[in-house]
Amino acid sequence: MTISLELQRVYSSNPVGVTTYDALLLTHPDWDTDMAYITNTIEYRTFNLLGQSVTFTPATFVIRLPTRNDLGIVDFEVTFPLTYDAMTLINLAEPSGVPITATLTTYLDSSLDPQMEPIVLQLDNLAINDTNVTGRAQRIDLLNRMYPRHIVRPDS
Repeated sequence: MTISLELQRVYSSNPVGVTTYDALLLTHPDWDTDMAYITNTIEYRTFNLLGQSVTFTPATFVIRLPTRNDLGIVDFEVTFPLTYDAMTLINLAEPSGVPITATLTTYLDSSLDPQMEPIVLQLDNLAINDTNVTGRAQRIDLLNRMYPRHIVRPDS
């Protein structure tokens, strides 16, 4: 995975006054709009992602790093806030049987472009409670890829 030199510098030195933003974009072919969340801010932020300008909503979301299961597949667990809009979009996606696409990346406040190669995952097995939506996000080739400060290895 490609991580920008600037992001490498920030991760290694943790300089004062530089903010990193983890971003999550959820898309589905049956949606007219996407769900886009960003951490470390209370303001809406617009960044470039996958060739388009995306406005991200400030929200806390959690990415739990994967461990390898018995089948050799590694899964992320993605948890994001349950809102009325999120529930509406999930209800639109459910009948199609097509998984929701989750795209993860990181930004710096000094650039509108992603500072690491976006990771694209397929989100399924959604569990919804009063406040959050949690889903399993899979990608077959996660082994030995960094996200963003960890390396996923078969023995983890």
